[in-house]
Formats: sequence, structure tokens, C-alpha cells
Amino acid sequence: MITPEQQAALQNCHLMYKPTNFILKRNVAYPRLDGSAQVGADPNYVHLVVNEQEEQQYDPRCFVMDKQESDLSQYNYTLEHPLFPHNELSHLLTYNITDKSQKRTLSEIIVHLDNRRKLADSSLEGIPQMSSSYKVIQATRRKTVGLTLTAKEQEILDTYDSISEKFLLNENNYVAIKALIEQGFEPELDAGWEQGT
Repeated sequence: MITPEQQAALQNCHLMYKPTNFILKRNVAYPRLDGSAQVGADPNYVHLVVNEQEEQQYDPRCFVMDKQESDLSQYNYTLEHPLFPHNELSHLLTYNITDKSQKRTLSEIIVHLDNRRKLADSSLEGIPQMSSSYKVIQATRRKTVGLTLTAKEQEILDTYDSISEKFLLNENNYVAIKALIEQGFEPELDAGWEQGT
């Protein structure tokens, strides 16, 4: 008697022609609901029970995930499927599909880091540029020649100082993360950025 999990697994098989190790049909159900061997079936054909590994968590900005499928040239013996321990259904073979991560090139990761910095910096640029820049220059000039600033001028300067500080912190964060990447580490690309409110 097979379990419901095993029965579900038997609904996703590949049909292989053994003499050439060629898959004739993909994603077909095994013809017998109980999973037992087919009486009188051509021995040159075998059903491969698909065993697909759960997808791994990864940062697509740093890694590319490729599906690795079973090497069909190895099918001259019975392979064990995790749902069929101890070769309960020894007439079936397993077709394994696993995820294999490959690290992106340094230049690709740096491009993603550049984009992340631009995203953080763009959130800081909420003040209309032309009129505010003019007011900052005017307030700075008044302060430089020793004139007392109005409360509004002081507020504008303080706001710009705060934003400038955040841009500087983002630049420092960028340099630190980039250095870690260049040393072969895998830092969190979203960590440490100053964002606008």
C-alpha cells in the first residue's frame, strides 16, 4: 500500500527509453494508481519519478540559480527517491531536479549595489531643487558675511545639512559594502542605507 504522498509523486513522472536514455514524455502520470509494476510492459521503457528540490532562498542580485537535472547516462541502476525509501518500488527510477547557485560576477554585483545606492539617494531628494538651492546659497552667503539668519533660513540650512549628512553616510555605506564584495564576502545589499522620510 502506498501513501498519499507517494501517490501524488507518481502523478509527475518522465517516460524514458532505456536503450538511448532518451526522455520520450515529460510530466506524465504513472499508469498504475497503486505504483506496482506494469505486467507485460516493454522493459525498454521506464518511468522516472520526478524529485524536485524546494527552491532555495537567494538574492538574485548576487546569485543566478540554475536547475540541475539528473544525468540520464547514469540510469543503468535503480536510484532511490526520498518518498520511496528502501526501494519500495524498485521498478521505478528517480529523476532529480536540484537548484545550483552560481555567484554573479563582481561587476554584475557592483552594478546592483550602484542601483541600490541610487534608490536610497533618490529617496533623499524630496526637496524641490532649484528654489531650495537658491535659498540655501542665499542663507549661506548671509551667514558667511555675519548677518543673522531668519528662523526660516536657519531651518533650510539645517534641512540641507541633514540631507547632506545622509548622502555622505550612503556614500560611506556604499564604499564599505563594495569593499566586502571585492574581498569575496556576500554582504546584505539592503543594509545600512539612509532613506528619506
